[in-house]
Amino acid sequence: MDFNRPGERVLVTRDLDLRFVSTVQFHLRRGCKGSIFPPDVAAVYLQYSSNGGVTWKTIESFDFLTEVESESFILDLPEEARTRSTRLRWYQPSCDGSFGAEWSLSQVYIGGADTSQMAMADDPNASDTEFWISQEGSRVASYCGRLSDTFVFDGGKDLARSTVTSGILVTEHSYMQFDLSMGCFPGVCFNIRLEYSTDSGRTWALVDQGCSPADVSCVDYHAPSIYYSDIHPQWKTVTVKLPSQTVSQSTRFRWIQPKGFSPETSWALDNVYIGITCPDMCTGHGLCTASECSCNPDWSGQSCDVSKKVLPTRVKDTFEDRDGVKESRWSVMIGGEIDDACGPVASGDSLHFYKRCSRELRTADLDLRSVKYVQFYFRYGCLNTPDHRDETVIVQYTPDGGSTWKNILELFPDDSNLRFVSINLPGEAKQDGVQIRWWQPSNSGVQQDDWQIDNIFIGGNDEASDTFQEDDPASWIDTDNVELSTYCGDEAISWIGDAGGKDFSENTVLGTADVNVGFSSMLQFMINVGCNQPIGSPVNPVHLQCSTDHGLTWSAVQDSCLPTDPSCSRRAVAESVYYATQGWQSSTMLLPAHCVSEATRFRWIQFPSDDHRTTWAVKNIYTGQQCPDMCTGHGDCQSSVCVCDWGWGGPNCARKEKPRLEFTHDRLTATDGPIGQNDLDGQQVEPGQGLIFPYIHLSTTVSYEVIEPNEVDKEPDTSNQVKPEKDDFQGDQPTADIWWQVQGGEQGEPCDELVSNPALVFNATGMRQLITVNMDLRDKRYMQCYIQIGGHGTRPGCETPTSRDHSVFIHYSTGGAMAWEQLRELNYDAYTSPQLLHVQFPVEARTSATRLKFWQPKGANRPAWSLDDCYFGGADINPSQLDWVSSIDQPSKPWIFHPGGRLDSGYCDSQEQAMVWGNDNERKYLQLKPMIIDEGFMIQFTVQRQSYHNSFSAYFDRCLANNLR
Repeated sequence: MDFNRPGERVLVTRDLDLRFVSTVQFHLRRGCKGSIFPPDVAAVYLQYSSNGGVTWKTIESFDFLTEVESESFILDLPEEARTRSTRLRWYQPSCDGSFGAEWSLSQVYIGGADTSQMAMADDPNASDTEFWISQEGSRVASYCGRLSDTFVFDGGKDLARSTVTSGILVTEHSYMQFDLSMGCFPGVCFNIRLEYSTDSGRTWALVDQGCSPADVSCVDYHAPSIYYSDIHPQWKTVTVKLPSQTVSQSTRFRWIQPKGFSPETSWALDNVYIGITCPDMCTGHGLCTASECSCNPDWSGQSCDVSKKVLPTRVKDTFEDRDGVKESRWSVMIGGEIDDACGPVASGDSLHFYKRCSRELRTADLDLRSVKYVQFYFRYGCLNTPDHRDETVIVQYTPDGGSTWKNILELFPDDSNLRFVSINLPGEAKQDGVQIRWWQPSNSGVQQDDWQIDNIFIGGNDEASDTFQEDDPASWIDTDNVELSTYCGDEAISWIGDAGGKDFSENTVLGTADVNVGFSSMLQFMINVGCNQPIGSPVNPVHLQCSTDHGLTWSAVQDSCLPTDPSCSRRAVAESVYYATQGWQSSTMLLPAHCVSEATRFRWIQFPSDDHRTTWAVKNIYTGQQCPDMCTGHGDCQSSVCVCDWGWGGPNCARKEKPRLEFTHDRLTATDGPIGQNDLDGQQVEPGQGLIFPYIHLSTTVSYEVIEPNEVDKEPDTSNQVKPEKDDFQGDQPTADIWWQVQGGEQGEPCDELVSNPALVFNATGMRQLITVNMDLRDKRYMQCYIQIGGHGTRPGCETPTSRDHSVFIHYSTGGAMAWEQLRELNYDAYTSPQLLHVQFPVEARTSATRLKFWQPKGANRPAWSLDDCYFGGADINPSQLDWVSSIDQPSKPWIFHPGGRLDSGYCDSQEQAMVWGNDNERKYLQLKPMIIDEGFMIQFTVQRQSYHNSFSAYFDRCLANNLR
């Protein structure tokens, strides 16, 4: 109300009952902008009268000494003014009705402690009642999709925006709740302050001063009662436990937008409640009315603590979707976006917080009753590193929808910067309806004090499963640069690793959730590295590791055991690293003690390489109690039962079998096979005669071999089958029918000629190993190769070996490479010049499926090693005669090696087949296979040496002696 006219200037109230009123409050403006007051301008008086206006007594006078645009006054009522019938007036006297200055009055409130409300539950339609002292810059209207009336604060730039409650009785059990919406949509960042006053509005302070890391007296960090538009754009309920400093008989509260705001920064208030708390403050999931909770639609219970729907028990997010975070996982994501501006944190994109205003990531409500930990990758300072304690990031949880927050961990900047963080969830956080957040209390602005987070996982049961379910998404934690698809022509679905990620500089990781691993547990899987790359191709290997501390530290499932390691008392063993093979490789192992725990994780990880980009795949993963003999490496373990590979049978897949079927009365029948019934070609199989191999699917067209039951245990007839048993490395690459894996070696020139170049030379910087396919050694007694380790030259790799770690080891496996037994250690100083190596096979190695492995421990500055003319043979019963003419026409030739020689007919006009060597300086010889030689035996051959087109030749011709045919 403006007083700017001549005449009488006075504002008088009606008769008021002021017996229980303590204060009068108002805003007074004296003069206008630029006003100059005459010295004789009369003051404005606040007076009271308790006799109907007959006499007036002054409470306070307000002089016109200086220009005061607007000033708030709160004055105590004199005791004698507190009667049943009292009038108040604002009065400016004048003798002639003229005044030297104008003034205005607003926001008049007469009340105080003696009229304090026990509680306040306000309705905007009752905004002029006793609940509110003042509301500036506001109107009652709908706002931001809420059709009911709300207090909307969108007044002009020159107006203040605030609302003040009347005095409320606040006790130590009081709390406040209100709905707030700021701007409706994210835009300009602005804030609203929630303040209180216990002296009738004379002084104001924040209801909650906040608790930041820099305050050494703080325990659980939280923000002050300042609310930002980026966190509260839409309607959101705010619940505040009123702190002890707000306790009084008459506490006022006000919401105020600091001066200097832009007109478009509107905000609205609704459903204000101040009073005695409802049960557990309705756990942040309901509104408190008359000390009772009115629950949100998805919640029930006296304190709204019972979810009507099943809440998630885990969160896993790798932040690879640039469309934004998923609302099903995250309730708040402010100040960040998904990008790869600073390179990978775990892999690919990450969630990067670098914007101004607030920075917070908060989960949706979760059921954490059985959850064990929170894990994530984290990095500070991609753009600018924090330099103040309040700029650190805090991990917290809330059991009540954000009303209160409890600290879990403060992330301090350090030199390591990028880190993997694993946090055991506190017992108090293991409740239903809990949220977890990453919160940065303050920042210095855009692109300052930034941080990144990736691969968040919240989960892990207190009791991990004893078995692993490959097809259960909950069984996997890490799938960085890995996807489910088919691989390398295999129609089965497998996990495929794409080496290097987007920029070929990231790890490729497939990691399991926690599994309960005991001392009798096994691990089995199929792996394919490189998808049939040529033998000896350089590849980036895949490492198999385990962790018993929820992924904080990792170690190889199979540790390397090197001869020079004094702590290693076992035989030499290579680390569990997988290289390129021809096709799928089955791997089975009894899990070692360092992988045993109630919560063990496994991961297959391929580290980035600048040289090689190699894909890989894993499938048929099983971990749990071992099957009988771990299926001897010839089958899959499923629920502790062996499912044998093709050609193998028995409860432990140790018996080699040949599938045989027969017809009986136009029906397929089977007897003592491992199955009772199966559907073969649409016909029912029942017990009968013969043997059927398990789990065969036959197409319409199929060949059947009819046998008698007593023939089942006979050895298969292999007389017409030619199996490679030697390799002279003279082809384009090592013989694929013999070698299953060549790693770190290639055909080339050795340090010294072993037999005839090329040889197989191992001189790579990584793993160096050579593994055979499964070989039938039942009729073989030994192996022989020419070998050299290092040398005496100056070429790289040809230096003299000096350490036992430079030795080469020969192992064998009879269980599909499941476990290896040492066969021979080739001492580093015994093979510096080419030597013929001869190794007898022990009885244990002579099985129908044995693999042999040459390998050299990894290390720096190792000498090279080379192989040539490898032969696997030596039957228990050898032939006692050799008929050259007939034997050279057989699939299996009578000789082992003939360096530089070739079979030729027509040499020197001869019509018979002869072994012919050319005119060169290579080593030349013919080595026959072992034979029985007894007393009286003889050998006869023909040799011809002559010059013929600068060449010479030798003949081995038919020989006959002592009944040798």
